[in-house]
Amino acid sequence: MIIKQIMTPKPFTIDLLSGVMKAERIMREKRIGGLPVIDNGTLVGIITSRDIKKAHPNRIVADAMTSDVIVLGPHNTLWEAQSLMDQYNIEKLVIVNNKKVVGILTKSDLFKEIGKYKDSLTGLYKKEYILAKSMTFLKNNSPFSFIFLDLDKFGRIDKDFGHAFGDKILMETSNMLKKFENENTFVCRFGGDEFVLLLNDSRQKATALAVKLIRKFQTKKWPNNLDISASVGIVHTDQQNMTQYNPEKTFWVEELLNKASLASTAAKQAPKKYVVQNL
Repeated sequence: MIIKQIMTPKPFTIDLLSGVMKAERIMREKRIGGLPVIDNGTLVGIITSRDIKKAHPNRIVADAMTSDVIVLGPHNTLWEAQSLMDQYNIEKLVIVNNKKVVGILTKSDLFKEIGKYKDSLTGLYKKEYILAKSMTFLKNNSPFSFIFLDLDKFGRIDKDFGHAFGDKILMETSNMLKKFENENTFVCRFGGDEFVLLLNDSRQKATALAVKLIRKFQTKKWPNNLDISASVGIVHTDQQNMTQYNPEKTFWVEELLNKASLASTAAKQAPKKYVVQNL
């Protein structure tokens, strides 16, 4: 799930003092929309087909290029690349390592790969998305919570009404959870009848969100007038307990997620239908 796995390595580049006509010819022959601009082996800009159209053909690349280049490293995640492309509305990312160009990542290649991590039924991302997001928060020493949501007695629904009806309940659940997504809250389908929300906020906010979710299940009008409920487990990290986890290893966030899952199981017997698991 890192850029290195899907980027195009050793991309075509052009020297800072080369002519615009040469840049245009390379892009036309290689059928590419832009070239990283190099000076003494170091990235100094990028020239695109749009830049060339605005430039005089007799000028050099230095006169036509864009010097403010959006870059990422080969070990950044696909989700970080997606966020940058969406933020700056760009089609390509130059990938650098120690100021040297090592690859190009196109939007089409990125979204083709990211599509593999989407659940085909609900359209939600799978757990890999949540794990990658939480790793970013760990690296930035930013507090977050896993809110693990497990539908109650879902196997009985499948048995009594069939899997097609069960899928309908899962779709309605995912559509409901999507409404809670914002710049600090991310949702995925963990698997089966289990969902996870990742909240980049305090423990208190995570607990408040869990209560809202439980009430939403209670008040929603479900198909066939069924009573659908959910049990919720919460695990929170902050600056005090983050130090015991290694932000370079996914194992640690998977361990946290597992604890949230166990808390959701315990919540099935809890009066409030949620359990906050201490670390």
